[in-house]
Amino acid sequence: MNKKNQKLHMMITASLMAALAFVMTMFVKIPLPLGGYVHLGDAVVLLCGWLLGPVYGAAAAGIGSMLADLFSGYPQYAVFTLVIKALMAMTVHASSQVFAQIGVKSPLAGRIIGGILAELIMAFGYFACDWVFYGAAATFNLLMYLLKGGVNLAVAVVFVSVLQKTTQRIGKH
Repeated sequence: MNKKNQKLHMMITASLMAALAFVMTMFVKIPLPLGGYVHLGDAVVLLCGWLLGPVYGAAAAGIGSMLADLFSGYPQYAVFTLVIKALMAMTVHASSQVFAQIGVKSPLAGRIIGGILAELIMAFGYFACDWVFYGAAATFNLLMYLLKGGVNLAVAVVFVSVLQKTTQRIGKH
């Protein structure tokens, strides 16, 4: 594939991933017993970083998630979401690269460590936003953010493994 087609392919894939982040944030919700919900948008954010790299991954993750905030009635979080989700995608990509460079054969370790770091960025980034908006009451949300991060990391690790196996099978045919 030439450079022009490769760039177009990445732009289209990033657009689709941004749309998937939007949908998984807006419409796929798991209710929590104490109130609130966990959404699976962060699983897509992690996939963006792993599959698209730091630039396209950050753009897709940030834009898709920011649009979900705007359309779901949380515009005060939109700019923070853009930055937090972009940083998450860049973090998981960088972690995977570091682990590959130091010779770790299985990408799983890099993905898990990077995913934990990315989800901590999410949890404490939103905790800081909540502190500004709500003061000390934000402390309760931190636990929910950490829970959401763990669920999303587990889902993303499963999905990326399935996607890689599927693309390897397709490539053999």
